[in-house]
Amino acid sequence: MSQFLFEPIFNAKTRYGNQWTSYTKTNVWFFRDMSRKYIDTDRYQNLFAKLQKLNGFWDIWEATEHH
Repeated sequence: MSQFLFEPIFNAKTRYGNQWTSYTKTNVWFFRDMSRKYIDTDRYQNLFAKLQKLNGFWDIWEATEHH
């Protein structure tokens, strides 16, 4: 889901409009919370590396750090 929200090909920012930021922050927060026990796995590391390359991901990631 996170990839869908950030990949330009899916155009999620336009589809969700003003709600994109809040919806994306909620999704990224949920991903952070639910994936904590997997952070040392190769699968998580590969996924996280891909997500970091997506435009805007890092800003949202940092915004959800303290929630």
